[in-house]
Amino acid sequence: DAQGNIMRVDGVEQMVGPMDGLINYVNNFTGEDADGKFIDDPQMPDRVAQLEYIEGEIQRKILELQRELGQVTDVPQPPSAFHGMSAVLETFADNLESQGWRPSFRRLRATSSDRKGREPSVEVALDLTFFADSDSEATRHYENWKALVEGKPWCRSVDGRGNTPLANGKGIFIQGLKVDVDPTKLGGPAS
Repeated sequence: DAQGNIMRVDGVEQMVGPMDGLINYVNNFTGEDADGKFIDDPQMPDRVAQLEYIEGEIQRKILELQRELGQVTDVPQPPSAFHGMSAVLETFADNLESQGWRPSFRRLRATSSDRKGREPSVEVALDLTFFADSDSEATRHYENWKALVEGKPWCRSVDGRGNTPLANGKGIFIQGLKVDVDPTKLGGPAS
């Protein structure tokens, strides 16, 4: 061929290009010989194996092209910041009535991180207030909540920030509290 797409190897025309191996295989082992008999690949046990090989090679090439185009679905998704934040918030929701907690959130932020060479993580940052009849009761509620979170399998750590008593003596304020969440232990969409 003038464009160099076909070349002769050992007297047999061979295609040269991205799918050359598969095209040459099909040309050499799926036709008929001079007597009209199906040409078998001596390295394959039977014709079904030959067809399975061809199908596998086509699927491999399709996946390769999808990767080049950025359409591959086997690329893992980054950890879900929303899912990590939801896990932290559930610790409040599940205990509000039973523990008598009265939290108030001034700021909530969740950031996911999936850097190469590091474990995926979600950092949940909170500015929150625990209201109670006294500062000491609010501190106890905060410490109980913190212990609950630290006992969860998805919690790597809770940044133990100090708290500030409210001016009216009816609660405490915690600013910049950080919870490091392991999204692989959350289950569901974050894993």
